[in-house]
Amino acid sequence: MSTTTADAAPLIERRARTLASLPNELTLPTDRPRPAHPTSVREPHRFDVTPETHRALLATAGETGTTVGTVVRAAVAGLLARLGAGTDLPIAVPAAARPGLRQGDAAAFLAHHHVLRIDASGDPTPRTLVERTGEADRAARALHDVTAERLAELVDLTPYAGRSPLVQVRVAVNDEAMSEPGSTGAAPSDSSADPSVDSSADLSFDSSFDLSFVLTERPYGDGDPAGIVGEITYDTHLFDPETIASLAERLLLLLAAFSAGPDTALSRVQLLSDRERTAWLETSSGPEREAVDHTLVSRFEARVRETPDAVALVSGEVSLTFADLNARANALAHRLIGAGVRPEEPVAVLMDRSAEQVVAVLATLKAGGCYLPLHLAHPAERMRGVMAAADARILLTDTSHAGHAAARGATTVLLVTENDAEAAAATRDLDRKPLPDQAAYLMYTSGSTGVPKGILVTHRNVVSLALDHAWNDAALERMLVHSPLAFDVSTGEIWAPLLRNGHLVIAPPGDLDARGLKDLVGRHGVTGALISGGLFRSIADDSAAAFTGMVALHTGGEVISPVAVRTVLDAAPGLVVHPQYGPTEATLCVTHHTVARADRLTGDVPIGKPMANRRVYVLDDHLNPVPPGTVGELYLGGAGLARGYVGNPALTAERFVPDPFHGVGARMYRSGDLARWTRDGVLMFAGRTDDQVKVRGYRIELGEIETALARQEGVARVRVIVRQDQPGDERLVAYVVPGEGPAPDPAALADQVRRTLPAYMVPSAFVTLPELPLTPNGKLDRAALPAPEYGGGAGRAPGTPDEERLCAIFRDILGLERVGVDEGFFSLGGDSLLATRLRTRIRTDLGVELKAQTLVRNPTVAELAKLL
Repeated sequence: MSTTTADAAPLIERRARTLASLPNELTLPTDRPRPAHPTSVREPHRFDVTPETHRALLATAGETGTTVGTVVRAAVAGLLARLGAGTDLPIAVPAAARPGLRQGDAAAFLAHHHVLRIDASGDPTPRTLVERTGEADRAARALHDVTAERLAELVDLTPYAGRSPLVQVRVAVNDEAMSEPGSTGAAPSDSSADPSVDSSADLSFDSSFDLSFVLTERPYGDGDPAGIVGEITYDTHLFDPETIASLAERLLLLLAAFSAGPDTALSRVQLLSDRERTAWLETSSGPEREAVDHTLVSRFEARVRETPDAVALVSGEVSLTFADLNARANALAHRLIGAGVRPEEPVAVLMDRSAEQVVAVLATLKAGGCYLPLHLAHPAERMRGVMAAADARILLTDTSHAGHAAARGATTVLLVTENDAEAAAATRDLDRKPLPDQAAYLMYTSGSTGVPKGILVTHRNVVSLALDHAWNDAALERMLVHSPLAFDVSTGEIWAPLLRNGHLVIAPPGDLDARGLKDLVGRHGVTGALISGGLFRSIADDSAAAFTGMVALHTGGEVISPVAVRTVLDAAPGLVVHPQYGPTEATLCVTHHTVARADRLTGDVPIGKPMANRRVYVLDDHLNPVPPGTVGELYLGGAGLARGYVGNPALTAERFVPDPFHGVGARMYRSGDLARWTRDGVLMFAGRTDDQVKVRGYRIELGEIETALARQEGVARVRVIVRQDQPGDERLVAYVVPGEGPAPDPAALADQVRRTLPAYMVPSAFVTLPELPLTPNGKLDRAALPAPEYGGGAGRAPGTPDEERLCAIFRDILGLERVGVDEGFFSLGGDSLLATRLRTRIRTDLGVELKAQTLVRNPTVAELAKLL
């Protein structure tokens, strides 16, 4: 019976609301990013369903009162859910054409298809998923007489970039008449018997979908099911043939499981064969090496005995041999013991890069303590909070920072001086020796609850990292040290060369830029460096030739730009780039890769393969291994795994979980990072599962910024996101909903949070909104958030030649059309990395050396012009 307009109106509205809130796009296991414009190049892949599975599918359909088509659609939905597509799954099903629609209309696919919205949430059993699919099918078919034009009026059918609207997957099964409830299944399927199936249109719309599944029964023999012929038509711009072949194999496994165990939870269905699971375990584990049983102290002192007169470090005009460094560290270690330092006690270190900083770190370890690095760029209030959380009584500092406000958080302050009078008399190594599993350092990172979290890393962790085969030995000969000690990159910079056959070249205080790198390579023959992905891209943009003369570059901390890699390799002959990946909880890095000039890098840069004695699993939400090409969460195990979070056993238990693949007592760290294995056994990074981000190489929990802003007067609600409105230009932006009274001033908000947050965590822009835009599902609608205005043009115009030149440099660095002389660099959207580029331009164009702190204190064009 046709549905009248009056009767159908409520159904139309309800159905339209359902379609309008569909997910924007399913996360399919594609091999390449989606092209900017839809394509029509499709290829088929054929596979066979055995008669035994066919018979079992008929039985399942009969038991659930559905059809084989419904069972197959449920299996496809279950497969997509297991492969990371989500649990809210829109699937197109062929239908008889709705009336009154011209071919070629924007809503043409609605004329020939129903859209089923299948719910795969809650880890359903196959039986439950079949029942849900049947309900979705009936709901969709109930609106068959509603014209596509009417639905199109109520649903946004604008195609998204590179794909069709609403739905990307189609499933057509020619079995409806044969397997209706009560059917004996004795006759071959005849789709024309079901008025809802338009078999003539089955293949005409394949080019509209990323994946189109078509399953057709073979004619019965002697009344028995003879199997099913399957075909997956796929977009060749998204998928490789091998990926689709693997997809078909997974579907066959799932179809068999749907029939054999309809009441077993979907998460327990194995999508890997025994052979594949064995191969997966081998791929997930790095090379096995003899377990490390050293400490940083024992390994370093062995190096002192072997090569006492070899250079250990160079810092400006200062050069220390291993014997010199050891003697100074012994002297300071005696002072620390005299101050009462206990085993594993955190000792705060507040110093800039220098030889004395390395002495302080080594002395702390010799005295049995663990070093707690404080970041000089952080607010004093944050430093004191970290010291209080770590219960750090003792602070090591130098004469330049003895009066720092953070020193008030310590009960004992020891100065580390270049000419320590005790050094000559204290060359003997200490009797106190740390153990391999004793804490080596305590490093604090951004915390999602608004409080930084401290990660405790052991001697064994660091020694294992330093001795790993992934380091390029030639690069370690003269390794650049440029990172703040509180940044875990310093772990590799300092310890890999000192424990092996190399020495340190310590960069002068301040941020590293292309000119500074070129100078250090020229003066000291730097052979290698470990640089964050953001800084690597910045130097590549400014002067890729700055890397010339180096042997190898290790880089990581964030996604590595393939353009930057190609640019640097072309500009620096002989250089090899080693991308690495790993969080502080896994001691800097757990995977590595190698890219040389001869390699053809055409897509994203891999994060590589596991390092020695390390394990890297890509798992789904139920800790199942995912097939190659499928995105899952990274779990990390093995030699680098940190002890956990200091003073937070609940968070430690949540993130450091039992490793079910490596025996009793083994642990793995739930990283929150997403990745996928390629078919060649190489890892590709794929994003995050939560609100943690990496900006300019810094690890940031957006929740910590939101907590700091929510404490400010006049702020009712706030969300912070990372925007990339221009390629390669990532910036933090805060969207603020004011409470009662006047809206808070953005400049005042920035000043307030700058007192407790590091500069790299202060948003570049603040946007005031009456309400935060939400999707129909109640989540933040990021697409509806307006692009911020980073400022520019406010206040006075430039009035002197110096102001004119500085305004031009500001505009170029910040990407603005206008800049007023009274506007601050950071309030206009500048950050620490852009500040480095600004200082380089001022030095190059104006011949003035501008220190980082000078820019912080004098951030406007007018103030800088006075200094010039």
